[in-house]
Amino acid sequence: MIEIADAINNLAVAVNSLGAGLVGLGIVYFFFKNMGGQK
Repeated sequence: MIEIADAINNLAVAVNSLGAGLVGLGIVYFFFKNMGGQK
């Protein structure tokens, strides 16, 4: 059971990392899009 819990925990960490990465990319994309629109 501990191994299964470990696997689920690792998966949750991976999903959180991926989510944070996507949010970061979204912010960068939005920022550059706004910069381009103002010129």
